[in-house]
Amino acid sequence: MIFITNYRILLGVFFIIFSCNKNPTKIAWESKASNAKNILVDTIIDSNLSLDQALTGLNKAPDDLISTLVIIDVNYYGYDDKLHKGQLVCHNKVAKDLNEIFNIIEESRFHINSVIPISKFNWDDYESMEYNNTSCFNYRHVSNSNKLSQHAYGLAIDINPCQNPHIKKSNISPKNAVYNPKNMGTILAEDFIVKEFAQRGWKWGGHWQYSKDYQHFYKNFSQK
Repeated sequence: MIFITNYRILLGVFFIIFSCNKNPTKIAWESKASNAKNILVDTIIDSNLSLDQALTGLNKAPDDLISTLVIIDVNYYGYDDKLHKGQLVCHNKVAKDLNEIFNIIEESRFHINSVIPISKFNWDDYESMEYNNTSCFNYRHVSNSNKLSQHAYGLAIDINPCQNPHIKKSNISPKNAVYNPKNMGTILAEDFIVKEFAQRGWKWGGHWQYSKDYQHFYKNFSQK
């Protein structure tokens, strides 16, 4: 039993050192839950913010958009094989979808590195990706365009970017990420995650024709 515990600890350390970020963000947000409502005592808290706290530093999004946002708590098994609690800021129309999907993710023990609102990364999408962080709302444009991303409306989520990068020709984002079906936390076309999102009207970047964004799921209400 001691050997197994030490092995898991070493595995966790190995992941942190050799993740796609050679200089991982030095942020210490994790703490043990004690009396938190609906949270097991041994749950590791990755994020425990109010919506106002999660939107700290956001100063360019219109008020009518901000009024549609909510923050939800989600549970998942981390790369340390322990139960974690994180948070997603999302559009209120997709909160139910994400709660249901993360309940299934938890039950299936699909591993997720962290789920922390992107404000903790100074609203820097790349910094969040390098940390291998799963996130939803981020008021930003699609790369190299003037079009707002679905993330700007809280209608998209990126899951485990280091295992599920955006690949376009020879460009990979985040850098040093590897899409290997054998790696923990990798999303494949036949996986339950893709099916669960699809059943709720979401689309997956892994199905794109000219590039593959394996981390990316989004819902476009204008198409309904």
